[in-house]
Amino acid sequence: MSRILMILKTQNLRNDQRVLKEMKSLTDEGANVNVFVSKNCDTTEEELGYPMKEINIIGGAAPKNTLIRMIGVVVFYIKCMFYLAFRRKKFDKVWICDPIMFGLILLIKLFFPKIKVIWDHHELPPKWFISNKYLMSMFAKAYQKADIIIHANRSRCDYLEENLKIVAQKKIIISNYPASVNSVATELDEKSMEWLEKNPKFIYLQNSLQDNRFGSTVIKKLIDKEIPVFHAGKIDHEYMQKHGLISDFLYTAGYLSFQQINFILKNCTGTIILYKQDSLNQIYCDANRLYQAMSLGVPILIGDNPTLIETSTNYRDKLIWKNENIEILDECLSVFVEKFSDKKKVGDMSPEAFLWSDYNKDFDYINRS
Repeated sequence: MSRILMILKTQNLRNDQRVLKEMKSLTDEGANVNVFVSKNCDTTEEELGYPMKEINIIGGAAPKNTLIRMIGVVVFYIKCMFYLAFRRKKFDKVWICDPIMFGLILLIKLFFPKIKVIWDHHELPPKWFISNKYLMSMFAKAYQKADIIIHANRSRCDYLEENLKIVAQKKIIISNYPASVNSVATELDEKSMEWLEKNPKFIYLQNSLQDNRFGSTVIKKLIDKEIPVFHAGKIDHEYMQKHGLISDFLYTAGYLSFQQINFILKNCTGTIILYKQDSLNQIYCDANRLYQAMSLGVPILIGDNPTLIETSTNYRDKLIWKNENIEILDECLSVFVEKFSDKKKVGDMSPEAFLWSDYNKDFDYINRS
């Protein structure tokens, strides 16, 4: 049985679905999983269900200030190395998430060469990082020293390796597929259910109260058309106030469970998934909600980001908004709502199965390697 330390820096461990699925899959394949984490939520060890060592770093898990973030990363490195050095029960593998952890990989390989490193690239480094030759040189060394590299999609992997000018010796693509596509759906609280009863035809958005997902633009246009919008995820009252999004046509539910999102997706007219193409992680996004929606046969409106196009190639019930053309977005939203508003009634759904269990063999390989 492998003893694996999952090393994480995350804002909300409770809702970090990809990480939670990875932990469960490793455990299901026989691994003994422990967690070393810096987080900005109050998730307890009992709630998580795995032995957990929580640490505090300056600025928290994801401060906006770059200098504070870098200081926090260095503190994270130091605390993690001390934890590995002085823990009585040793680990034979570490699973490291986040590209900023490249320095930690180099340190582990220097001081604990027997520990195997799995480097899970949930994101790409920012452009300013990639343009820095010194940082990319260090990053490339870490990329080569890691025993297994994991990427969320092929486009993201190809982009990074083209810039590094190296190819990982062992890499695995693990996209953010849903844990299941069964019919398990949990109803929401009373207030949410009352809103849904009053607005049977609505558009579902998730974590879209931010400009890099065209949040204010899309929501304002839908509100102006008197099309109800159900939003799940972080609620930013300041953002809503600033952009004039306070309306009876917009309902903000906060964070929801996977089963609750299933319920919303099964009852919505469609869902909109847009990312501005002004950063690498926006361009090469890997939206778990896209897979979840397609697995349930829900109509989708997406942008022409390469990964969104790649993922939905064979999906029938979609509309693509091309080239971030704001002038045609209004028309595109109208066409989307009109085209799919009665789809549930006629039963003309066309789900495409994406199953996290498709990766069982990969987790088995990681555990045994």
